[in-house]
Amino acid sequence: MKQQTLATQAVRPAYEQLAGALPEPKHVSADETPTKVATMKLWQWTFVTDRFRGFAVRPSHRGEVAAELLTDEFCGVVGCDRAKTCWRFGRLPWCRTHLKCGFRVRLS
Repeated sequence: MKQQTLATQAVRPAYEQLAGALPEPKHVSADETPTKVATMKLWQWTFVTDRFRGFAVRPSHRGEVAAELLTDEFCGVVGCDRAKTCWRFGRLPWCRTHLKCGFRVRLS
């Protein structure tokens, strides 16, 4: 059996527990980054709360992924980089770094 499969099986219970807890915090920061596995383009999603960090790799960077992972139970605020993927949550304080970059671009 491949090492990746063994590692996946070993961490799956912890992953499921954290994924189930993702809708609970009042604030979640979310971001997605493109990556490749062999020739497939994928996105690594990162969710940061005050208690834990969660990662998920999905074949899409569309908003449905964030909705799937945060679920309809999420009632908090999503901190993000102004990407459309999180607009559906409605409460979006923008990431300070991205906000600073936006000001620099407009003032230049």
